[in-house]
Amino acid sequence: MKTKDVFDYILLSSIKGDLQREITGISSIKRAKPGNLIFCIKDNEHTLENVKGCTVICESYFEDDNNSYIITDDAKFWFAKTTEKFYSSRRTEYIHHTVILEGRVDIGDRVFIQANCTIGTEGFGHVKDKNGVWNHFPQVGGVIIEDDVEIAAGTNIHRGTLDDTIIGQGTKISIQCNIGHNSIIGKNTFIAGNTNLGGKTEIGSHCFIGMGTITKPGIKIGNNTTIGMGSIVLEDIRDNCVAFGNPAKERL
Repeated sequence: MKTKDVFDYILLSSIKGDLQREITGISSIKRAKPGNLIFCIKDNEHTLENVKGCTVICESYFEDDNNSYIITDDAKFWFAKTTEKFYSSRRTEYIHHTVILEGRVDIGDRVFIQANCTIGTEGFGHVKDKNGVWNHFPQVGGVIIEDDVEIAAGTNIHRGTLDDTIIGQGTKISIQCNIGHNSIIGKNTFIAGNTNLGGKTEIGSHCFIGMGTITKPGIKIGNNTTIGMGSIVLEDIRDNCVAFGNPAKERL
């Protein structure tokens, strides 16, 4: 593969350097060797000082003739897309053989579910009788996983008690998360590892939920909202804001 192949693939890019430079592999900047394809985000150009003979996807040109530079508006994104196109053998959809599906689970197209996940597990629902004794409450809902969802290893998604637990299109759920019964997660939301969503949590679209977040059951988090790492969410959070802390408070 040559630099020209990458340049032709990346939309609205410009080029500085040799289009015919051979690309023999991919690398980080730190371990770059001649022939590697690497990327460099804006304001990190100084890290390229000792890099030679590479093709660099970047956001601004580094003033030297040592490398070929493909300049675009989002270097990390286009490096990921280029790597996926030219180097990845990833299938279009994948459910690991150790994944356990229980009850009614509807799975859309192009869904990835890694090892040791449980989907549709019966929620731990109980109700007290007049003597204060806990009695099982039947969990008869299902789980809906829409298109383009990815779920990392060890994550547990409970089925709904009566209605369904829903994971919206394009949402990504990282390692060892717990999604409580009847939770509804919107489209293109990212949930980082070790997050625990209490039952009936609602999260909007285009959100980022930081690592280790815990939500009280029934909490609503709006669209385009970021929850900081390790937050304990005890109250609803609005659209378009940043919240973090214990308890989580809206900051921006």
